[in-house]
Amino acid sequence: MKRTLILLILTCLGFTYGAAQTKQIKNLQNQKAALQKELSASQKLLTTTKRDVKSQLNNLAVLNNQIGEQKKYVDGIQSEVLVLSNNIAVLERQLQALEADLALCKKRYEHGVIYFFYHRMSLNKWLFVLKAKDFREMSRRLRYVSEYTRYQQMQAKIIKEKEAAVQQKKNEILGV
Repeated sequence: MKRTLILLILTCLGFTYGAAQTKQIKNLQNQKAALQKELSASQKLLTTTKRDVKSQLNNLAVLNNQIGEQKKYVDGIQSEVLVLSNNIAVLERQLQALEADLALCKKRYEHGVIYFFYHRMSLNKWLFVLKAKDFREMSRRLRYVSEYTRYQQMQAKIIKEKEAAVQQKKNEILGV
């Protein structure tokens, strides 16, 4: 009887032990399934992240390319500004030279007008010519008066041209 009892106890324990092991195996299988689900979710997330990283790298490459193009554009504009500033400097020097020439021409013209005024030649050109002592002096005076009149007219014309040139340079500078 003792043997039967021991056998019965061992059999019960064997069943109990087998049932406990089966429960443990099911728990481990459930954990394995859960871990596989997590692993597949992580793999999907990793794949999506890799795709996003590639996309972001492509976008970054496009942005770097655009930045390079913009830099080239800015460099081009800077070189144009440099050329234009050099052109403006040259034009301003030319303008100063023209203004100096204009001032000189105006001064000469003013001197001639003052000379005529003081000697009253503008009103009495013929009197100046007729006051000559002889015919030779008269012809020289007549030639002098006509040449001086032409000279004054040329000076006035030159002054107008210089003023036009100065105005043109100013407009050119403003255009640049």
